[in-house]
Amino acid sequence: MVRRKMDGTMHSCWMFLALWLAVLPAILWAGEIPSGEWGGTVEFSLLTARGNSSTQTGSLKAEAARETQAEKWIGRAGGLLSKSEGEKTAEYYYLNGEYNYRHNAQTYSSYFLGWEKDTLAGLDARLTGRVGLGHEYFKKDRDILVAEAGLAFVYENEKEETNRFPEGRLFGKVVHTFREGVIFTQELEGLQDLTMFTNYRINSLSALEVAINSHWAIKTSLAIRYDHEPAEDFLKTDTFTETSVVYRF
Repeated sequence: MVRRKMDGTMHSCWMFLALWLAVLPAILWAGEIPSGEWGGTVEFSLLTARGNSSTQTGSLKAEAARETQAEKWIGRAGGLLSKSEGEKTAEYYYLNGEYNYRHNAQTYSSYFLGWEKDTLAGLDARLTGRVGLGHEYFKKDRDILVAEAGLAFVYENEKEETNRFPEGRLFGKVVHTFREGVIFTQELEGLQDLTMFTNYRINSLSALEVAINSHWAIKTSLAIRYDHEPAEDFLKTDTFTETSVVYRF
C-alpha cells in the first residue's frame, strides 16, 4: 500500500501543538473560569485485544469534567502496555482535552485537541485539532441522542512517514437507561481524510454499565477501530473487549 509521504518533521508537530495551546484560550475563554464542580470517572479494566495485537492485559482510563449552564470542560487520558518475554504485545496511549459551549438548550459548539499513540498498529503519533457543532435531538429520562459534525487538522507519524491533512468527522451517540443504574451506550464515529477518499476510519463503542452504589460500577464494553488505509503491513481492524471497575467522583 502506498501512502502519502510529506516533508514534515516533529518540529512541525510541536509547532502545531504550540499554536493550538496558544490560540485556544483566546478563542474559548468566556469571562470567568467555570464555577461548576469537577466530576469524572476512573476505569480499571481487563482487556482482550484482537487484530494488530493479540493479548490480554489491563488498561487504565480517566475522565474529568467541569460544567456550568453554558460551558463544559473535559479532560481524558488512558492507555495500556503489555509485554511477553520482553516483547510488546499491546501498546496504546491517548490524551485529549475538549471544550463545549452551549448556544441554546440543544445546540453546542465543541473545540478539541488530542494526541494518541498506537505503535503496534504502526502509529507513532497522531495529533488532532478539531472544531465542531453538536445537537441533542432528544434528552429524556431514559434516552439521549446526540450527533456531532466537525472539521479537523491531523498530523500523523506512521512508520517514519509523516502525513498532514484536513479531516471531516461525523459522530453519533445513543444512551438508554433500562432502569436506575443500568445504562447502555452506543457510539459511532466516522473520520474522513478530505484529501484522499480511500483514507477513512470508523470507530464503534458499545458499553453496558451497572451501578453498585453512587461511586462504584461494573462495565463491559466492545470497541472496534477500523482503518481503511492502515500503515503498511498492518491489519485494518482492531477489536477490544473490556470488563471494567468504574469509580465515579
